[in-house]
Amino acid sequence: MSQNIRKHRKEKGLSIQQLADLIDIDKNFYGQVSKMERGLVNPTISMVATIAKVLEIDITDLLKEK
Repeated sequence: MSQNIRKHRKEKGLSIQQLADLIDIDKNFYGQVSKMERGLVNPTISMVATIAKVLEIDITDLLKEK
């Protein structure tokens, strides 16, 4: 999933900070998006749903394994 977040974020031309702003992560937790993309932390299912909505993709596109 972590690679999918990064892939879709980059396809939308968003920086990590921009994505964090769009998903309304507290400013103290911008690093969380980076950690998600590197597979260091697992987002909650509600966070995955929010990310999918912001990136305008289906949630299954984030959950797919390569």
